Amino acid sequence: MNDLLRRIGTTVRQPSRTRTEEAPPRLRALLREILVEENGMIEAYRELSDTAGQTADDIWSYDWAAPRVRELADNLDWDLVYELLERYAPKPLSGLDAYDSKVNDVLAREGMAYKMVDGKIMPFDPEGEDLELDTTNPIDNEDEAYAPVRRQYQRAIDALNGRPMDPLTAIRESLNALEALGRILTGKPKASLGEIVDKLLGPAVHRRALAAALKALYGYSSTVPGARHGEHETVDIQFAEAAFVVRSAGAAIAMLLAEHRKESTEVN
Repeated sequence: MNDLLRRIGTTVRQPSRTRTEEAPPRLRALLREILVEENGMIEAYRELSDTAGQTADDIWSYDWAAPRVRELADNLDWDLVYELLERYAPKPLSGLDAYDSKVNDVLAREGMAYKMVDGKIMPFDPEGEDLELDTTNPIDNEDEAYAPVRRQYQRAIDALNGRPMDPLTAIRESLNALEALGRILTGKPKASLGEIVDKLLGPAVHRRALAAALKALYGYSSTVPGARHGEHETVDIQFAEAAFVVRSAGAAIAMLLAEHRKESTEVN
């Protein structure tokens, strides 16, 4: 919201934020403004040329550089626009909040399903935020015993938050991470996820139901073309669906790890 709207206590009706994998003209104009303000017109031209993989001409004139800055920014690949916006985000405590707000205002007005948080472009996920659902890695950096699980789950997070998002990789890697943890905990390097959850969750009726839910999640991934088997057809997996799988797998990893640590403490 700009200063005028804030002062008069009103808001602009925003479009539905469903657009992805594009950088609309207003966002490209903001990028030009940021680059020129930070570097000057000639250096902005050189920065954009380098980012676009083009050789910059040896120029010294503002008037000569200005139209080329506009042309380069207008034709830059959409993901590189976001990359540059991240690159020029100021350091914390030196205008980062204002920078985030400026970028987010344009993203909202253009209906983009992205937002900038602390100088990083992330998927726009208000429902997840309202419910305090995150996609952080459940395995601590210091826990070397489960480092392979952490790396695999991190690949899922990176695919989910990528530009472009890769939902098939996010689904596959999150459930592979769950299976990997189960193999470590059971000491059975070739066990299937079904065998793992049966052993780890035990025979109690409610636990069997929980095991069935995890098996069903794994079954889901096996039926999505390209997730665990060959991509014989193209399916449209939206962010919310892929995020559900990643979050569910992460929650299961956290639960199994917490239970294992509790059991180990009680034994010792």
